[in-house]
Parts: sequence; structure tokens; C-alpha cells
Amino acid sequence: MGAAHVSKSSQPAASPAPVEASGEFEAPKAQADLDIAAFGSELRILRESRIFWFGLVAKIVAAFCLGSHFATRWFAPFLYSAVHGGFSNPWATFMAKGEPLAFPYGPAMLGILIPAWLPAMFMSFDPSSHLGLLLLRLPLLSADFVVLVLLMRWLRVYARDVVVAYWLSPVVFYATYVHGQLDLIPTALLCVTIFLLFKRRVLTGAVVFGVALATKGHLLVAAPFLVVYLYRQRRSFLSFAGVALLVALALYAPCLSSPDFRSMVLHNAEARKLWAVFIPYGQPGPALFVAPAALLIAVLRFATYRKVNRELFLMFIGAVYVVLVAVVPPQPGWFIWSIPLVAYFGARFSKSGRAALMMVSAAYVLYFAVSDPLVFFEAANPTLGPNFATGVVGYLDTHAEILRSAHAASAAWTFLFSTTIIVAFEMYRKGVRSNSVYAFRDQAFMVGVGGDSGAGKHTIGRHLGILFESSMTLINGDDDHRWERGHAKWREFTHLDPRGNRLSSQLEGLADLRRGGNVRKRHYDHDLGKFTEPLLLPAKDYVAIIGLHPFYLSSQRALFHLRVFVDPKEEIRRAWKVARDVAKRGYTPEQVLEQMDRRSEDSLKYIQPQKKHAHVIIRQIEDVKSPTAVAVEYELSNDLDPLALYDVFAQAEGIEVEWIPDESLTRDILRVRGELTAEQLRDLAIVAIPNLDELVDESLPALKDGGQGVTQLVLLHAISARLRGAHNEWLNT
Repeated sequence: MGAAHVSKSSQPAASPAPVEASGEFEAPKAQADLDIAAFGSELRILRESRIFWFGLVAKIVAAFCLGSHFATRWFAPFLYSAVHGGFSNPWATFMAKGEPLAFPYGPAMLGILIPAWLPAMFMSFDPSSHLGLLLLRLPLLSADFVVLVLLMRWLRVYARDVVVAYWLSPVVFYATYVHGQLDLIPTALLCVTIFLLFKRRVLTGAVVFGVALATKGHLLVAAPFLVVYLYRQRRSFLSFAGVALLVALALYAPCLSSPDFRSMVLHNAEARKLWAVFIPYGQPGPALFVAPAALLIAVLRFATYRKVNRELFLMFIGAVYVVLVAVVPPQPGWFIWSIPLVAYFGARFSKSGRAALMMVSAAYVLYFAVSDPLVFFEAANPTLGPNFATGVVGYLDTHAEILRSAHAASAAWTFLFSTTIIVAFEMYRKGVRSNSVYAFRDQAFMVGVGGDSGAGKHTIGRHLGILFESSMTLINGDDDHRWERGHAKWREFTHLDPRGNRLSSQLEGLADLRRGGNVRKRHYDHDLGKFTEPLLLPAKDYVAIIGLHPFYLSSQRALFHLRVFVDPKEEIRRAWKVARDVAKRGYTPEQVLEQMDRRSEDSLKYIQPQKKHAHVIIRQIEDVKSPTAVAVEYELSNDLDPLALYDVFAQAEGIEVEWIPDESLTRDILRVRGELTAEQLRDLAIVAIPNLDELVDESLPALKDGGQGVTQLVLLHAISARLRGAHNEWLNT
């Protein structure tokens, strides 16, 4: 080994001792984090962010002072009428007034907005006043905040960048708080749906998406992408589609009997704009509808991916909405549909993303200011007087005729169209690139965890298994002992002797699981010392075996993509084994020590030689009880990029990290000492592991404190490194 390199953050401390399991593995437990405590880090960032408070104040002021005729003539009066009139049929009222655009939204939108207007039940006021404008925007401000927090949750490392990219978006600010559009609410509901799907809460996500569909029909565009994503993730896509449809129909049903509702909501002019741009094929002849064609092409392309990760999914939906607003007559509110995902793109891919976001924002404001300055400036009428906008337009007609020309509007639209297409292409390209970080696998990823009795291998295996929740099959190597406890043969052979274990049967079962086949296998109950009847072990994406001989057979070693050997200091191992066998297996300390002495020769002959075949060797170097303490040494195969792990751990406060390079360039040692909490390790994991969400729940609810958590992170990094090298022939054979 070469010279050591040390990164020191504070005084070192030692690591807690793992306790080896009795052979039983704890079932993975899904841990919810939807409660407010789960977003504690995001809320702390916002509380300390001057940019957030600046944006919040600006939005509240604009919400109170600004509003175009969409808000003052249609939306606010409609909601006021619905509440003040005792929840009678407001659609009939406004259709009778000749206002078919008063509220072209679904019944769920009405239900979400009405609570803010409940004061209208007890008092009369002008809905187009500053009070009415504020009441209209309060639910929108809440939706705005929800989108921001979800984006920060998805991009925890870039959370502060999201505050700038999304919260200060000129598109959201103008469309929502100046112009007065309501599209932020269905957009927020879509983001909540996606969040729930990422958390594997498919049915809850379906209910939310059903509500979203009942706010505005444009969310139907996202439906096929949600279904394909769930299908590729092997989740209940049919249940999702069915529940969402039933919820949407249930919300629409009470209103469908009203012809005025059908006319205003289902047959409004906004929806027909999807068919407004077409390419004729001769006269007479068919026509190609550009927007539906673009959508169909995108859905078919998305469905062809054999593997769909989270980032491809987000970038694809965002790109589709960006393209959609570029191939239909432009509407201010429609651009909101894509902005959260464009902001994600801007924060996640800082160099190209920020430039693209700035270009789209500038082009958006320029186009709507040039194309219809009367509507653009009339938002200030509630504050500056009813003639303010006409005065500005009159001034432009006299002093800036070029800005009022059709050529200027066309030039501005060309700029906006070009920037949106560039953004859509870049989002698509980045998403595809992200999706290819881990190659698609037809076979299970195989992990072997070996070590001597009492070394802590079952604890490490169990902690690895709960990280992967339901996607990993865990196998106990002790299930392949030849005889039950007390059998006479155990006086001739020790458990460490390969002849006391059915290794050929173990090899056969592992090979079947790797190929994706289910196997039946008996289980050794350590409490009773007996075998159970054969149990079904289902094939999953990951398979791990924890035992004494996983790497003894050359043919079995070849099955594993990652081989881990647990090798604590001998005095630590002996103390752990005595504690375990006395507490869980009914032995006396003297019996345990005598057994270890009797097995020591077999350990040297059959167990320790497996160490040289491991990609990762885990050595506990001190035994202390502090739950956050770390004192572990990791010997890593050089192709697992141990130097990258060193760089990650060197960023952490509270630990000392030592890197001892291997002069032969085959193995490096990382020695980690100090104190680390699970929360610190979660942040390190996001930095260390690309596309963490493709491997495990990125919130890492099962991550441990201290040395146990560090070992989980090291093994996750090793699995990630192996999967990123999936193009190597050995991983796919």
C-alpha cells in the first residue's frame, strides 16, 4: 500500500458494534415521509433565504394590486357569484351575460378556490377590488409554495438553486400574479401526483391525479406518460388509470346535467386551440394536426424505452408541455404547465439549464408585451386607474410604432418559439443521458456477503436489504447446512467446513434467481436449530446471500456482481459472537469460546481465503457503543472508484478520512473515524451516487447512524459503480 492521505474535519471517534442477526432477516418496512417533518430541511432553507422572502413579498403585493380582465371581469366575479349566490349554478348566470370564458375550468378547480371566498357568504364587496384579487390568489400562492417545496425535495443538493430557478420565475409571476391565470393549481396537483408515485403511493397518487383532471383537461396530456412510467416500474398502472378516471368522472358527474357547464367547460374555445395549427395535404385533402401529432410521437417514443428512470420521466413530460405550447396559438397560462420541470432542468443542469431558463423567460415576457400590450399593461388598472393601459398603448402607437406592428409580434413569437424548442430538445437530451447511467438488465444483480461466524455479516446484509425494500431477495447461507443442530455429524465437521454445507444446491438456486426464476428453499431456524418446509423465494431485481461460503466455489463467485467480505478485528468478533450466542442461542460464554477455538483451524482453511476474492472488505477497527460513531476500514477494489468516495467523505464535518492507495493499483483502503448522523449520510449519498432514486428510495428512510450507515453508503456506492459499468461483458453474462 502507498502513503496515506488524510482529510480531518474534527476529533475522531469510534463506531458502534453491529450485532449479528440470528439468521432471521427483518422484513423491509416502507417508511412514509409525507408529514411536515420530512420537509424540515427544505423549510429551514426557505426560512433562511432572503431570495424566498423577497419573492414572497413581491407575489403578495402583486396578488393584491394587479390583475387583467381575466381576473377582474371573469374569474373573481364568477367565484364571488358562486359563493354569494348560495352556490347556485354560476355557469348559467355568466352564460346568460354572454361571458363564455368566465370560468372554463372543471368542478375541482371551483372546489379548491371557493374556500378562500367564504367571506362572501356573509358580506358584500366588489370581487374586482384589491380584496377580490387577493382572495383569488391565496390558493394560487399555496400551490406555488407546494411546487417549490416538492422541487427542493427532488433536488436536495440543488435546493437553493431551485429557489432562484422556480420561485423567481418571470413566467409564473406574470401569468399568475399579474395576468391572473389559474393554471398553477392543476400544475401543483400534477407535481403532487408525481411525488406520490415516486414514493410508491400509487392509489393515493391516482386520487390526486383524478382531482387534477377535474381542474383542467390539459392534464390528460400527462396521463399516458404516468401510465408508461408505472408500467416500467412494475407498479399497478391499471389501478392508477382506473382510480384516476373514476375520481375525475365522480367530480364531473354532478355538473354534466347543466348545459351551461358543458358549454363553458367542455366546449370552450381554449380546448379547440389544440387543433388550430395544421398542415393541409392538398385541396381538398386531409390535414395534419401538429399538436396532436407531436403528442402522439412523444408518447410512442417514451413507450419504447425499456427502462425509465425518474429524471427521464420528468424531463420528458416537461419537454412535451414545452413543445405543446410552441405548436398552438400561445396563451400566457399554458406556459406554467412546463415551468416547474423547466426550473428543475435549470437547477439540475446548471450550465445549459440556467441559460435555457433565462432565454425562455425573457422571450415569454417580450412576446406577451409586444403581441398584446393592452392586456399586458391592463393588469395595473386596478391600482393605477382604468385608463392606465389604454394610455400606455396610445403612447406606444405614437412614439414606438414598430413595437405595435405585426412584424414585431412575429419576431417576438419567433424568438419564443425558438427558445422553447431548444429547451425541449435539451430537456429530452439530458433526460435520455441520465436514463443511460444504469443499463437495462434482464438478470438480477447479485450480491454476496461473506465472513466468519459472528463477524456481523447478517447485520450488514439486513441493513442492505432494508435499503432496497421490496426489490431485494435476501438469502441466509445457513439454510444450506446439511444437518440440524445436535446431529452427530457436527462432531465430525464444523459449520465452517464446506462439507457440512450443500454448496452445490446453493449454487443452483442462486443461478436460477439470477436468471429471474423463483426457487423453493428450506430455511434454518436458529432459535430451534431445525429446518422449515421449503419456502418460495421470488426473483427480484437484486439478490443477496449472506453466509460462510459464498465465494468458496469458483463457479458461484462468477455469479456475483459484488462480493463483500466482513472481517472485523478478531477480539471484536469474539466479543460480538459471545454476546450473540449467549443472548440468542442459549450458550454459556465458555461454550462459545471453546467452539470458536475448535473452529479456528477451519476458519483459516475455508473462510479467510475467500477474502482475496472480495471487491469490498469491511473491517471494524474499534468497538464502542455511541450510535453515531464511526471507526471502520474499507478495502475496496480499485474499479469501485474509492477515490470518489474519499472525496465525498472528505466533505463531511465530524469525521477523519484516510485514503491509503494501493501501489499495485488494484485495491485502496478508506479508513473512516468520527461521528456521522443518518441525516448527514443522506446528503452525502445524493452527492456520491448518480440517480440515487433508481436504486433506492432517495429519502433513505432506512439509513442508519454512524458506522452502520457509512457501510450502507459504501455498499450503495459499490453497487452503483458496478451498475454503471454494465457495459462490461461480465455484468451481463
